[in-house]
Amino acid sequence: MWTSAGDWTLETPDRCADEVPIGPWLPRPGVVGFVGSKSLVVFDVAKRAVAYEVDRQEREVWGLFSSPTGDSIAVVFLSTAESTTGDAGSLTVELWTPDGDAPARTWRKSPDRIGLGTATYSPDGKSLYVGWRDGTVEVLDSDGRERTLANHTGPVERLRLTADGSLLASTDDDEVTLVLPATDANGGGARSAQRGASSH
Repeated sequence: MWTSAGDWTLETPDRCADEVPIGPWLPRPGVVGFVGSKSLVVFDVAKRAVAYEVDRQEREVWGLFSSPTGDSIAVVFLSTAESTTGDAGSLTVELWTPDGDAPARTWRKSPDRIGLGTATYSPDGKSLYVGWRDGTVEVLDSDGRERTLANHTGPVERLRLTADGSLLASTDDDEVTLVLPATDANGGGARSAQRGASSH
């Protein structure tokens, strides 16, 4: 984890490292990531030390996202070994908080989701918006609720929220963008634009 020059190196796949803002995890900015795609670690950069670590064996990590408020960390992974629940090959989203050694929330997703496209937190850190490779856009709330906001015909590649969190723009691999109220559970009133040309 540390080089001979005193620098640290995070051995982790793409999208599996993120900054940790000042908050319950650390009194100063830090970094969260996975070491060897197994152990979830929060690094205190100033002290060059691991402030938090939990082992996540038999998991293939696909994405890791810190909330902007520093209250939680969301992890998306694929189960790579058969468990007592028979969830090998299933996609799971875990919500971690600094006050426990187990996820505060867990959402198990159907293998039909294919894989993770992208994800982003709401500005208040209470909701995680997830774009899946099957074209589904979901919102996972910290209270355990989950809702479908939109369905693209192709994999979701980008998600963007307005600064106040009221509107969500989702773009798929065909450059089709849907703009819809971020709290609209049915995706009603969504407006679409394809390759920069608005449609009304």
